[in-house]
Amino acid sequence: MARFNAKRWEECQEPERMFEFLLETRRLTERKVRLFASAWLRIIGSGCADKTTLAAFFHSTESWAEGEIKEEEFNEQTYSFDPPADFPEPYRNLLDRLDSYAGDLEAGLEERIATGTDMTSQPAAVIVALPVLMREMFGNPFVLASFNPDWGTPTVVSLIDAAYQNRNILTGYFDQARLAILADALEEAGCTEAGLLAHLRQGGPHMLGCWAMDVLSAYEC
Repeated sequence: MARFNAKRWEECQEPERMFEFLLETRRLTERKVRLFASAWLRIIGSGCADKTTLAAFFHSTESWAEGEIKEEEFNEQTYSFDPPADFPEPYRNLLDRLDSYAGDLEAGLEERIATGTDMTSQPAAVIVALPVLMREMFGNPFVLASFNPDWGTPTVVSLIDAAYQNRNILTGYFDQARLAILADALEEAGCTEAGLLAHLRQGGPHMLGCWAMDVLSAYEC
């Protein structure tokens, strides 16, 4: 089997192989593991009737991953959470693991990805293939991007903050129009990272943990 390079990563449609590579190269930080799992499960559960309860649970999970709340507060917020009856059965165990330590969640992801990842059967309004989601969250490991502080004009900083503050309350998605405006502002500020600008202008959906937004927010990707 050919080893990954930049081109093969972008073209790969084998999620199990991609996830193994992310594990081997130690790109699955605790934060990224939780955000990736939450993003995937948001998509899987998008066909459930009770979207509000699910959205609140995922919001708490993501707030914990981002360090905005402590584990004790997360446990308080999610103590009474019960997965909706119509949440797809094969993924309910993974949903239960979102409050586990990162290693257990990572193992659950690896197992679930290895035993079947057909998203086409999910009654989701927006179907996102797992390889696409991996590229959304982790970018291309062979094409690294960086953020020059000189690009952080007041306008750019304000637009970054606004993008986070105005994510869709039910899906958790960033507003695509806001990201496109952010890309324009970055370019006007002198940004030369073509891949980063192109990603912000892509149709998405873009989730919390999006590699481009992480670069702009000074997280490691």
